Amino acid sequence: MNIQQFQLQFPNLSFQENVTLASYTYMKVGGPAKVFVEIEKKDDLFALCSFCFQKQIPFVILGGASNTIIPDEGIDKLVIRNLTSAIDIQETLVMADSGVITAVLAKKTVDSGLTGFEYFVGVPGTIGGAIYNNSHFSANQLIGNYLESVEVCTSQGVHETWTIGNLSLGYDQSIFQRQSDVILSATFHLQRDDTEKIQERIIEAAKHRTLTQPIGIPSSGCMYRNPKITNDQITSIKTKVEIPQSALKIIDGQTQIAAGFLIDRAGLKGTRIGDVEVSQKHATYMINVGKATTKDIENLCKIVEQKVVETFGVTLEREVFFLK
Repeated sequence: MNIQQFQLQFPNLSFQENVTLASYTYMKVGGPAKVFVEIEKKDDLFALCSFCFQKQIPFVILGGASNTIIPDEGIDKLVIRNLTSAIDIQETLVMADSGVITAVLAKKTVDSGLTGFEYFVGVPGTIGGAIYNNSHFSANQLIGNYLESVEVCTSQGVHETWTIGNLSLGYDQSIFQRQSDVILSATFHLQRDDTEKIQERIIEAAKHRTLTQPIGIPSSGCMYRNPKITNDQITSIKTKVEIPQSALKIIDGQTQIAAGFLIDRAGLKGTRIGDVEVSQKHATYMINVGKATTKDIENLCKIVEQKVVETFGVTLEREVFFLK
C-alpha cells in the first residue's frame, strides 16, 4: 500500500514517507522507513496491526529501539513507532501499554511503594521490548518474573490475552522472538516493600551500571548473549586463560560464560571499524564514537565473532536485533 491508501484507511493517523530512523535508535545508525507512523493509543495500534496482518502488509514495530539496528539502506516496509503510554496501578497489579518506557514504569511503581521493578529504573527501551527479550538486571531479576498476562494482536489479526504459561519465557527469551504477534499491553503483579529498602536497591543498581557500562554513549547495549558452554569447552578455555568465577553462571541448568569476558581476553577491547568500537569499559558493548554506519557494526561483529571462535572455540550469538 502507498501512503495515500494508509491515510484513507486510517484518517486519524499521520503517515509519512522516507523518515530517517537513526535518531529514534540508541545506536544512532540507519536509513529511512518507506512509510512511517507514530501511534499513541493502544486501540489504534491494534487496529493498524490487525489490518496489516489480514492484508499481508509487511510492517515493523519500533519501541525504544534500544537494542535494534536499522540497515543503512532503510526499511522498505511500514514502520510503526509505538508511543502508547497508559499506566494503571491498582494495589499490587500494574497495567502498562507496550509503548511505556520501562524506566518510567519502574519509577511509578517505586513511587507507589511496590518492589520488583526497582532494578529496571535505568533500563532503556519500552515494556513491549522488555517482554520480547525478557529483560533482566541479573540472572534472577527477569521482568518475566512479575508478568501476569499480555494483550496481543495475533498474527491472524485477532485480539487475545495470553497468560504467563503461553509466553515461553526464559533468560533473554520469549515466544515473541519466534512469532510475529504484537504485544499491546501487559499486566504485572508486584509486592509492597519498605520505600527506603527499595531506594537502596535502586542506588545499588545505578552504581553497578555506571561502573560496568558505557553510559551516555550511543550504543545498543550488550551485542552478544552469554554463550552456553560444555565442560570440555571450559577445560579448553582454561588452558589459555584463567576463568574467574564471576564469568560463569548456571542458568536453567546450563553453564554460560560471559561474552564480554571472551571478547576481552581475545584482545578485542578498543577494536574499531569506522566509527564503531568495542567498548573499553564493557567488551560486549559496541559504541558509536562518531558517524558509525550499520555496515561498520556488521564488519566489527564479524571480526569479533571470528576472533573469539579462533581463540576459544566458542560461537557468539548476537543479542541485538538487526532489522531488515
